[in-house]
Amino acid sequence: MEFFDPWQISIFFNIGIIAISGKSIHNKKHPLS
Repeated sequence: MEFFDPWQISIFFNIGIIAISGKSIHNKKHPLS
């Protein structure tokens, strides 16, 4: 079954946003350069 439900897509989308937000917040708190 190669089918994605709208709720699955939104969950993956939210996980991606959370991951990106967490990385940007972490980088602002702990700059590598």
